[in-house]
Amino acid sequence: MRIFSLLFILIFSFSAQARVFDFSGESLAAYFHTTGGLSKIGDLAYSNSSGASTVFTDTVPYHPGFELGFLFGIGGAMVVKAGAELIQTKQLTAISGKNASGTELFTLSSRVFAFNPNLTFEFNISQDKTSRFFFALSAGWSIIDMDNDYTFSATGKSELSVAADYIEKSQATMITYGSYIGYEILAVDNVTFLMNVGYRHIPVSQFEYKNDYADLIGSLQKTKGEAVVNNDGSIRSMDFGGPFVGLGFRFYINFM
Repeated sequence: MRIFSLLFILIFSFSAQARVFDFSGESLAAYFHTTGGLSKIGDLAYSNSSGASTVFTDTVPYHPGFELGFLFGIGGAMVVKAGAELIQTKQLTAISGKNASGTELFTLSSRVFAFNPNLTFEFNISQDKTSRFFFALSAGWSIIDMDNDYTFSATGKSELSVAADYIEKSQATMITYGSYIGYEILAVDNVTFLMNVGYRHIPVSQFEYKNDYADLIGSLQKTKGEAVVNNDGSIRSMDFGGPFVGLGFRFYINFM
């Protein structure tokens, strides 16, 4: 009995000396973060490539995101976060493009995908030992890929002056910005839970073709590096940004 009592006292004493979580003393953490937001892209990735009279059966309603990275606390007043974020539109598969009379011209699969390494500064508005409320500003360098996979019907080939099916691949690079407000609270041990609401600024003014194309819609011929154009010759552009909500977990590293 005395042995069990002694073991209990030893275990209790060790637990009592265990680290007590305190945001002001945390300096390093790994994290993952997920986001979701309504899309401002709609059908801009493909709708104007075949002319204004083409009617489509679907558009992009939202785009999810996922981010991994590390953060560094600075004096309990702010956090610097370095991460790599992936953002993708909803995958559209085999949607139909029809002419004004309802005849199918082609089916299309479309995706827009962004890889966005970024640096973020989170400024504490209020904080106690186990929770904090903050405002953040971020900047990144995005590589945005757009893929449109066309399968034409006989009518589509005739009306759109195209000889064969093709996949239109293009890319854009740009500096991106964002901001958000967030709330972080201790969940268990050294793991915290995060909720935030924010806005991404990702206006894409121009994409460039990733390959040479000899027979695009309208018998267009384009070379790698040229600007992607719509059916009327205008530069294809879109806004990949917009409001978002996010949830995530942070895993603080104890060096003691």
